Amino acid sequence: MVCKHQGEFECPSSALTSIAPKIGFASDPLRVWVRGAETDSGQRDAVTSAEHDVIKALAGAKRRLNCTH
Repeated sequence: MVCKHQGEFECPSSALTSIAPKIGFASDPLRVWVRGAETDSGQRDAVTSAEHDVIKALAGAKRRLNCTH
């Protein structure tokens, strides 16, 4: 919904501030969710959710290996 209507507002934060209460969210958590969706869809250059999960799993495996040796 935010992505669809961003063009109707002066800036992305205006869209979030207007739309968030209509769907029962505060604007900041909605902003975080929108950025994550943009990243996962390739519209924003950052670590995707899938990449984050892999990094987290590798860090856990490293921790376990360090504890056993």
